[in-house]
Amino acid sequence: MHWGVHTVNWRHLGCEVREEGCASLVSALRLHLSHLKKLDLHGNDLEDSGVKLLSDGLGSSHCKLETLRLSGCKVREKGCAALASALMLTPSALRELELNFNHLEDSGVKLLSDGLGNPHCKLETLRLRWCGIRDEGCASLASALMLNHSHLRELDLSVNDLEDSGMKLLSDGLGNPQCKLETLRLSSCKIGDKGCASLASALILNHSHLRELDLSRNDLHYSAVKLLSDQLANPLWRLEKLKYRHNIHFKAKHVSNPLLTPIPSGLDLYFSALGETKYALDTFVLYCICFVACACACVLIEQCMFFSFFSHTYMVSSDENEDYVHNMTQQKYVDTCSSNISFQNHGH
Repeated sequence: MHWGVHTVNWRHLGCEVREEGCASLVSALRLHLSHLKKLDLHGNDLEDSGVKLLSDGLGSSHCKLETLRLSGCKVREKGCAALASALMLTPSALRELELNFNHLEDSGVKLLSDGLGNPHCKLETLRLRWCGIRDEGCASLASALMLNHSHLRELDLSVNDLEDSGMKLLSDGLGNPQCKLETLRLSSCKIGDKGCASLASALILNHSHLRELDLSRNDLHYSAVKLLSDQLANPLWRLEKLKYRHNIHFKAKHVSNPLLTPIPSGLDLYFSALGETKYALDTFVLYCICFVACACACVLIEQCMFFSFFSHTYMVSSDENEDYVHNMTQQKYVDTCSSNISFQNHGH
């Protein structure tokens, strides 16, 4: 291996990296000449034994690895214990850890949280999508978020059955002034109105550092969502992106009219299913589209008249003009043909 390499990507299933391969990687990580910063082993059957070997390498004072991706590597509780031990060591340089699609469950997440709670841990990004996390795992993560030395800035818990009970436990951590989380992804977590209320209360209490929140594909009604939406005008909030996509109870009629209520600068709002409900904004947008199309058509007619005046022997092609009209009609803030309604602020 050339020691000037900064990234190794062996994420494909065909690589078949297993325990023996992990042992070889560990030997490389321990060499003082190694400059490896990113290692992606996504989709290899490392299992706990392979992860334990890798963790031994992470604990080396010569290891400079900052990003480790182990999604779908059959990691379980023992693998989590090994990774947690590595996070607790003084020389750990790891900043990003991805463990999506592993059966960590609450027991494994508790061990990882112990590592996060250690003052030596510098981890900033933790992705635990589809890891079988429930109430106990949420409680463990909340405890880690409350610590004043926590460096965690991004947490992805999507596709875990957190439900309202787990959301309430997690909110205890989010509401703590020590929590510095900036990105929280909770898509497809079976969160209902009570869970959303707990989250809103925590964020209002903490005037959170949170900049991005994803609550897509949950079971939320408008009344619960409004608790968060009402805070968007709060100058103490730092939220820049708020997603509610595919929440089945949240319809287009619940969206505040951006013509009457200004959307805060830099904020992207993604709302849910349009269904059969028609919103007045649709009419306004379609009117604007028709106006632009008519204006472009007038320009097209004027061009045709201009060219026909000077030449009677050929017909001028209007393909470019038609493309322009087509492109203008496609630049819509509201997609009335799809099942989603989307407002985006393009001011920055």
